[in-house]
Amino acid sequence: MKTLISLLILGVIIIPGGTTQLDHMFSLYIFGRYLHILELFYVIILLLWLLGLLSGKFKIVKSKLNLPLIIWYLYLTVSISIGVLNFNSFKYIASDFRALAYYSIYFLIISVIKSPKYGKTFCKILIFAMFIYSVQITSVFIFKNYFLANFMQESYRIGFGTGALTVITVPLLFALIYYSPARFNKILYAVVSIPLIFQCIVSQARVLWVSVPLSLVTLCFTILWLERPKIPLLIKKVVSLFVLSFLVILVVRYTMFLLLGDSGVQYILSRFHTIRYISETGSFRIRSQDYNYAINMISKAPFLGGGLGAPFFTHTEGLEGLYVDNSYLTLLRKTGIVGLFLFFWVMSIFIRKLMYAAKNLNNIESPFSKALVVTLLSALPGFFVVTLLSSCLTHYRITFIFGAIMAIVEILGKSVEQNRNNMLTSDR
Repeated sequence: MKTLISLLILGVIIIPGGTTQLDHMFSLYIFGRYLHILELFYVIILLLWLLGLLSGKFKIVKSKLNLPLIIWYLYLTVSISIGVLNFNSFKYIASDFRALAYYSIYFLIISVIKSPKYGKTFCKILIFAMFIYSVQITSVFIFKNYFLANFMQESYRIGFGTGALTVITVPLLFALIYYSPARFNKILYAVVSIPLIFQCIVSQARVLWVSVPLSLVTLCFTILWLERPKIPLLIKKVVSLFVLSFLVILVVRYTMFLLLGDSGVQYILSRFHTIRYISETGSFRIRSQDYNYAINMISKAPFLGGGLGAPFFTHTEGLEGLYVDNSYLTLLRKTGIVGLFLFFWVMSIFIRKLMYAAKNLNNIESPFSKALVVTLLSALPGFFVVTLLSSCLTHYRITFIFGAIMAIVEILGKSVEQNRNNMLTSDR
């Protein structure tokens, strides 16, 4: 089961998503729609887990997250009923529930995996998968991989739902550079970060250009705060991190000029400069119009929402979609104030558990686990920016990964609590 869950998470990141023909290459056409191979894989894992529960091999693990998550899912069934009563498309209702249902991977992981060492496995999966993903993006955009590009609607924006994970992965690599005791590993993580940063740049996603540096700056201050009693060691590690970061920047800069040429670099720089005038850009105006549409729709049913499957009519006349580029407006539209409140309840408990693990970092032995906890805490501001400007919290790739992260943080939190109790018992 551990291996199956690991393969599922790996596949969710690596295999490009969306409604493109490429996605259909990894799908089966059943009952008039494409069923993704990853959805079938998850159903198989879920059935095996249920059989394990019935046979007594797996047990539901007690957690403060269980109750709010279960209540939130029960409320989603209410939202399904509201969607049916509002004559929302059954296809749209199923699509919405499918995306939100993948947070439930949390229950599978905490039942199957007891050891906090899985945090190390998860870090490796995330890094490796995002490395492959970055190669996919750069091969389309730079090396003119036309075989792959022909299946894309927008080659340089392929699978942005997955690209949003850069906000977590890049800081994770730099946190591993800091916490890893082996010099070779530090250099390895620095090298691996190069294609991820390069992909982040050439993707032309301005939200990543803001959120990734924000997460890195927050990471720096978080480490300074958590490691403040160890000043001499801290200075030594920060200097080595700064040197490696400087070398990474030089390599990325050289690679950009080598592969893109002067004209390509100038184009990206000109787009970067538009951040200062973001309110005048087309994407900002489109979002403003979409948000106005969304707010008008939300005002018609603010408390319970329009139900799952509630569509949005966006800026393009006659275009109907399942979301707008704002995770919270999307949830408000579909589940109302009640649903959004329940979702925030789940997230607040997760963040409290994360902060608890960070405050007790000395009780975590693995450098991977330490790096993951500090990274997740540091990435919160940058991730909030991404979720505010995209619908990734209702995108099945992010819901899969976020559900797994919640489970791993829960396992780490329990391990920290057990270690503290053991220390108190030994002191007595």
